Amino acid sequence: MLNNQDVSNFLPFSALHIAAASNKSSLIEKILQNERTDVNSKDANGKTSLEIVSGLAYDESFATLIAYGANATSQQCNEGDI
Repeated sequence: MLNNQDVSNFLPFSALHIAAASNKSSLIEKILQNERTDVNSKDANGKTSLEIVSGLAYDESFATLIAYGANATSQQCNEGDI
């Protein structure tokens, strides 16, 4: 039987990545309140949720991710290459 971690390994995008791409900051916060959620996890394209929102200029979602410890030192975040 698969557990949640096993299933997430087969999915290209997590709920966090989808919420980030949709600019749903309140949903991002609810997802991150689960202690098992990795705020710096990467999607199938190798991007974190913070990289996704920074490329789309979603300021509120960006601030929410930073508040939950997202790594803002990513080269993509710094260079705006997203």
